[in-house]
Amino acid sequence: MMTKIPGILLAAPSSGSGKTIAACGLMAAFRQMGKNIRACKCGPDYIDPMFHEQVLKIPSKNLDTFFTNEEQTKRRFLSGRTESEIAVLEGVMGLYDGLGGVRKEGSSYHLAEVTDTPVILVVDAKGMGKSILALIAGFLSYDEKKLIKGVLLNRMSKSYYQILKPLIEQELKIRVVG
Repeated sequence: MMTKIPGILLAAPSSGSGKTIAACGLMAAFRQMGKNIRACKCGPDYIDPMFHEQVLKIPSKNLDTFFTNEEQTKRRFLSGRTESEIAVLEGVMGLYDGLGGVRKEGSSYHLAEVTDTPVILVVDAKGMGKSILALIAGFLSYDEKKLIKGVLLNRMSKSYYQILKPLIEQELKIRVVG
């Protein structure tokens, strides 16, 4: 049985949605609260982990379910970790985009499944109104393991957020976390 490390995986519908800035902001906030944080990046990425390291002052770990099998990925995720830490994982591309953009292996979703980590969906909401509900609903309907536990709306004004947040939560039964 796998030790449970508390944490979240920040994923998105696509690249450029704000995963890195959300991950770094969350890491910094947890650190200011005195929490012990560990950062991970989905895939063989070297740029985003450098941003993580700037925030935490410790190396970020790459996890990739294509280059390592599920058991190796779990071991790598747990290596040197304790239950007192919060793991902040940053996804790659879109949530379901794995090898070649179509396979499960290498996707953020597969990593969340393997590490038993809940997903916060970071959605770039610029230029969207109620249509954002259809986008989120599509991601939720595709979530076989029910790993998506919340939504973070990026690039949205505070006043518009206050209008859309209750609509999303009421209609889709998903928590909007920011």
